[in-house]
Amino acid sequence: MRCRNRQLCPEVAGIFALGDHLLDRGHQRGFILLVGDAVPLRRRAEHTQRGRTFADEFVDHRRDVELGLEVLLVAGEPRLEILPGIGKEIGGEAKKVHRHRRVPGQYFVGAAVVEDDVLIAEYTTDYKKTHSQTLLPMLDEIRQMIDLDLSTIDAIAISAGPGSFTGLRIGAATAKGLGLALNLPLIEVPTLEGLAFNLWGTDKLVCPIMDARRNQVYTGIYEFCKAEAEAGSCEQQLVMHCVKDQCASPVDELVDELNRLGREVIFLGDGVPVYRKQITEGMKVPFSFAPAANNRQRAASVASLGAIYYAQGKTVTAAEHEPEYLRKSQAEREREEQERAAKEAQA
Repeated sequence: MRCRNRQLCPEVAGIFALGDHLLDRGHQRGFILLVGDAVPLRRRAEHTQRGRTFADEFVDHRRDVELGLEVLLVAGEPRLEILPGIGKEIGGEAKKVHRHRRVPGQYFVGAAVVEDDVLIAEYTTDYKKTHSQTLLPMLDEIRQMIDLDLSTIDAIAISAGPGSFTGLRIGAATAKGLGLALNLPLIEVPTLEGLAFNLWGTDKLVCPIMDARRNQVYTGIYEFCKAEAEAGSCEQQLVMHCVKDQCASPVDELVDELNRLGREVIFLGDGVPVYRKQITEGMKVPFSFAPAANNRQRAASVASLGAIYYAQGKTVTAAEHEPEYLRKSQAEREREEQERAAKEAQA
């Protein structure tokens, strides 16, 4: 999606939106084009006339990713229509960063529905298709399989980052679009907290690691602690406690910190196969690696932890949400290096 109004799309990092009213026969359509982690200039329009429609076009000046979904407003009731053919990568960042080779976690996409502590549906893939190709069809498949009435949704939990830059923008764009169209709050679940939640109940330290390249990982350190039991109840409640907040860290520094803590550790995440040898050689305390069933991100964990945060009132509006990147993308760093080299050559 190219922005024709240059005043609304200056050449600075940021995301902008355009709004316009279009005519459509008989139905009110909100057609939302999502690009990157879009932030709209205008929110949902109030439709006062039959046949009037509102279009939001979300534009990322870097033009990394373009997605589309459609919300039909028929007799005042929203109905989601997914347009899987619209989602496509139109920029070069993904290819430039990944160099056409398989990267652990590069293609991971997941969605889940949780209701009253019950997992109703979960759909996960991690194989050779980009987020833009899989996420919207995945959501539509879940909606159809469980006859999901969109008006019954309370909130949308989203893995807020860190992670793949393009993947985070696609997830954020989709969640923002749904949140705006359906007037729902978003629950920001830090990616590493959601990953650690896979091992709920363990008495070991949990250390999720995600490959951040350049001998660094996105990581955090977590533990599950016993909460005070209610009077007269034998039920033991556990809470997840953050020992070290998520950050980007060199692998050696992380290993040294875990050795200083002196407790047994469980590692999980897509950084394990990349840095397994360094971890094995450097660890001086007992450690293990989580098995395949729970060593990657799970939408069910994000949804379950999101439900806890929702009960605690930890929500934001769709317009407020921004992914947590922790650092600049490789494409941005390379561009800055090129610009710096060009300036030095001119000097």
